[in-house]
Amino acid sequence: MPEARTTVCVVPRDKFVHAVSSLSSVLAATPAPRRLVYVDGGSPEPVRDALTRLAAEYDFTLLRTDHYLAPNEARNLALGHIATEFALFVDNDVFVPDDWVANLEAAADAHHAAAVAPVYGIATSTFDPPRVHHAGANGHVVENADPDAVLPDLVARETEQVEFHCFLVRTDALIALGGFDENMMAVHEHLDFSMRLREQGGTIWLEPSVFVTYLVGDPAWSERSYQLLRWSQGWAETSIRRFATTWDLEPEAFGAGGLLRFTAANRAKAYRPYRSVIGRLSATRHRLSRSIPDRTVGTIVYRREERRRAVGGSARVAHRATWDR
Repeated sequence: MPEARTTVCVVPRDKFVHAVSSLSSVLAATPAPRRLVYVDGGSPEPVRDALTRLAAEYDFTLLRTDHYLAPNEARNLALGHIATEFALFVDNDVFVPDDWVANLEAAADAHHAAAVAPVYGIATSTFDPPRVHHAGANGHVVENADPDAVLPDLVARETEQVEFHCFLVRTDALIALGGFDENMMAVHEHLDFSMRLREQGGTIWLEPSVFVTYLVGDPAWSERSYQLLRWSQGWAETSIRRFATTWDLEPEAFGAGGLLRFTAANRAKAYRPYRSVIGRLSATRHRLSRSIPDRTVGTIVYRREERRRAVGGSARVAHRATWDR
């Protein structure tokens, strides 16, 4: 049997409610020889137990912390367990098609690409038909369009960015970058990575034969604190300052105000169904501001979770795959 060329790395995005079903999709669509590293940052007990069982059953490496992780922190933890030609990062709320790994590898080979992006779909549940969320990024962003209307006209082409929902990258190119910038905690992580990759001479290609779908929606009650931390104003402002410093930009030059409104909208999911009628009406009109719950409860949760992270310790190996020993 040939050796695996790619290590699949699953990391948390902003909740855990889809984690087990998403992982089942990845396992079903990734035949042997399979190398998979799963980074679990503080999932609720039922999810934690299910991941432990699946790691033993399917022989993948499971890394765990008891505190929440920023996605780039999780990606860097996985990096230490990658010894293959490619790394394929995927968020824990993404559902993938058959042959996704082979098709992304083939695209990287054909175009000598440093990274390859699939077409990204978005849906509210596994029962809803997905819509196209993103299909390349230099003038070809298509948001919430019918896949049947978009996919037939897409061709493989060079693009300027990957989305972090799912992307393939050459491991040597990733190591040359020094991994992922952990100061990019909430917004523009994918832009920073894509720009740094291209700055060192790598190319990024869109592969339309691979259509992955990520699920959106409200977090479960047990994971609302992660939603509030993941999209906190503190993490967003840290990311904005870092992006501005790295690329010598003024924050207004890349829409910092819009990014803060975007993160506020994601935090608002943790307050439903407890938001006021006025708050809900404002949200539908994109007039998002820091509500009273956000200024009080949100701030308390943010400070508590940052204290937990400060004393949380390093990641541990909850299960080590046989290929990782």
